[in-house]
Amino acid sequence: MARWFCRLDPDDHSAWQRGDLEAQARSLSIQGWLLSIDVDGQGNLVQFPNPPSAPDLPWAWELHCSDPLSPQAERNLLASLQEAWCSEHVLHLLGRPVIVLRGLKNLSSSKFALQRFRKLHDQLLILSSDFRPISGLEENDLDVDGWLDSSPDQMIYIRNLKQAHHRLAGSGLEVPGVWPMDQDLEKVSSDSPNELYREWLEQASAWSELANDGAIDAPVCIQDWAGHCRLMTPSSLKEKSVEPERWNVMQTPSTDERGWGESSPDHLALMIHGFYPDVLDDILLKLPSFCAGTVGTQLDLYVSTPMDQIDQVEKKLRDLDFACVRLFGVENRGRDVAPFLLHLLPAVAAAGHHFFVKLHTKKSLQFGIDGLDKWSRHLIESLLSAAGLEAIRYQFLNAKDLGCLCPSGTLLPLAIALFKNKAHLHHLLSHSEINGRWALAQKFVAGSMFAGRVEAFRPLLDQGFSLDDFELEGGQFDGTLAHALERLISLEVKRSGWQIKEMSGNPGAVPGFGYGLVD
Repeated sequence: MARWFCRLDPDDHSAWQRGDLEAQARSLSIQGWLLSIDVDGQGNLVQFPNPPSAPDLPWAWELHCSDPLSPQAERNLLASLQEAWCSEHVLHLLGRPVIVLRGLKNLSSSKFALQRFRKLHDQLLILSSDFRPISGLEENDLDVDGWLDSSPDQMIYIRNLKQAHHRLAGSGLEVPGVWPMDQDLEKVSSDSPNELYREWLEQASAWSELANDGAIDAPVCIQDWAGHCRLMTPSSLKEKSVEPERWNVMQTPSTDERGWGESSPDHLALMIHGFYPDVLDDILLKLPSFCAGTVGTQLDLYVSTPMDQIDQVEKKLRDLDFACVRLFGVENRGRDVAPFLLHLLPAVAAAGHHFFVKLHTKKSLQFGIDGLDKWSRHLIESLLSAAGLEAIRYQFLNAKDLGCLCPSGTLLPLAIALFKNKAHLHHLLSHSEINGRWALAQKFVAGSMFAGRVEAFRPLLDQGFSLDDFELEGGQFDGTLAHALERLISLEVKRSGWQIKEMSGNPGAVPGFGYGLVD
């Protein structure tokens, strides 16, 4: 669970001192305050509010150093803060007491000034809320522990949502900030300001929780108290379970395996999960010349399909005279990911193939008829054309560190729609050797169609997944174990030292995930 702390501007300090804000803050899930205070050139605190004697919520200072400070001015400043820092009510984040500095370029020294601040507490967490990059300063030379987000784009509010979904983690601690829409823009917005604000807040919280490996005080800064009160209600904050759903349902036998012909390690393995018969027919009709070896790359087929369609699919495969086929009838569960991990990939690895192409009969109904057709066609045609298959073989043979090759435009930041997938993803990472901050610096293959080197995917065979791990199908567009595994698959390939690259081509058919079409 993220810890939300809220910035209070000087106009709100008096109400804070009287204790007038605490009850409402708790009802809106605020767990601490950040009080903004100006510091003059002599190190004096301007309009410094004395903390309440027994505050309900902890607090921290954000010091605005707008004028250059001498070493003596910094010592004066620390002396005035010392008594307050003896309080047990100082806000802690990630287990450490916090202070926020703005105006690092005005400190007497980028190194020694921060050492003076650390005398306040031996575990002090120093954050900066400066705009980055800071003119004249190298971030690597600064002894800060992390960074608080700076101001948002208020003119086009959804740009902030795009940045939240496409955010890649840096090497150090980053504290996401969330701002409300400007009230004048709220009046003319075609989107619900409440819904956009809540989505940004949920996305920022999910990002911070994953970046800090599920810490119960993973920080998120609410940047405007009045805006938070305006756009949130206690009823909208009912806490959702963070545990992945698990289904305990008695299952009938889940696999009917059929096949004919001899596979060859020298052939490219083509895996297809065929849920939609019409799309599967379109794919299969492209294949006879490849499978017969009369055109370019020769393919061996590995196909999975729902149990009630296996006879229909087998007849189609035999009518088209495919020479080498392994066919799996599976339960409709886990989308294309469960058949890939439980049946297709193990069979391809056992047959000794070196490379594979993974497809499925994609119909992303949330994008509408036109959108799903362009998206699916882009993925399939990128990987299954004669030129595409030759490019795949050539690149894998010539780039020895290449583990995965995906259609253009499909390599996207892991954080996209993280607020819908955090529970499953955090659970998966907690059982792996992957830490959250590294994961959030990576990208994953969206659409779940790609070409791969079998060796790069072999660690997935040791994960121990079973069909019972996957939710029953209910038309979910996101948030299932399969969606989280779509991300984990790319992470495992990267963690093992392999590269993931996009193929050349026009990415225009890729949907604008995470507000990706916003300029």
